Amino acid sequence: MHGEEIMKKTTIEIWLLVGIVMILLFTSCQSKPLGYVDSFERFVERVEKNASSYSQEQWEKNDERLQNFIERYDKEKKKLSSDDKKKVGELTVRYYKARVKSMGFGILDEIGGWLDYLEGFANEIMKDVENYQNQ
Repeated sequence: MHGEEIMKKTTIEIWLLVGIVMILLFTSCQSKPLGYVDSFERFVERVEKNASSYSQEQWEKNDERLQNFIERYDKEKKKLSSDDKKKVGELTVRYYKARVKSMGFGILDEIGGWLDYLEGFANEIMKDVENYQNQ
């Protein structure tokens, strides 16, 4: 009788362990797109913060990294929410905005904030695309 109790307890423990492993696997798969957006955001924030001090070589590395994020977006987009997709678009615009400002084109700021205008324009396009997708 004692052996049967041990066997039942062991079976319950095994199923409990299997359940925990399944939950961990499921949640780790679900969080991957969020990790993509978060790492992209951290990258863009770092670029914005350090843009004025980057050398041409550093900008080339950043451009390669941006291209990797863009390519990864194609793989992740089906898993991303509409808000995450919008965020990726905004981050891309923010990167290019920092890139252009770092080139010393101060005239862009003097002409009434063309980069801000383009960012707003891109946001409106993203809204239209989102509305179209939700129909």
